[in-house]
Amino acid sequence: MNYTFTNGRMCEVPVVSILPLKVDGNVRQLFVCKFVIAVPDGTPSDKKKYNFFECIAFEHTAKKINDAFHKGAKVALMSKLVNHVFKDSNNTFHFTNILLVEHAEFGDTESAINKMNIDVKLPDFAVFADLEEMESAFNAVCEQGFLCIDENHYYNIASSNMDFL
Repeated sequence: MNYTFTNGRMCEVPVVSILPLKVDGNVRQLFVCKFVIAVPDGTPSDKKKYNFFECIAFEHTAKKINDAFHKGAKVALMSKLVNHVFKDSNNTFHFTNILLVEHAEFGDTESAINKMNIDVKLPDFAVFADLEEMESAFNAVCEQGFLCIDENHYYNIASSNMDFL
């Protein structure tokens, strides 16, 4: 079994879209949610180091993430780790790993979990320092060429993982 259990913080607002996917000659509308999480690497230092993981969720899991999670929220994910190879606009091949999220839960403090029923989704004040540090690290990684998958790749990922959907 290829399952990973990952805890991290959402680096960005989840991006949602409806993907028309052709299955057995029929077109199926698939709800897709894409986001990136930051996971501290756990090494003690003055400044935390983060690993960033691209995540994709489909259907009911995607809807749950879109409805409940916000930038900065701590999430606990059960996912399948898959390889993805794609070409950029210069015809250069790139290899990346993607987490196909099957289940997502709140990973924040008890006070953040108690906020689940309110309309405004804001992170706890206690985590603002971590969020600023994570945001700074994420921006630096993006400036250095962190390759977030393009919307056009949703189709390839979804069609090659039909058993997961």
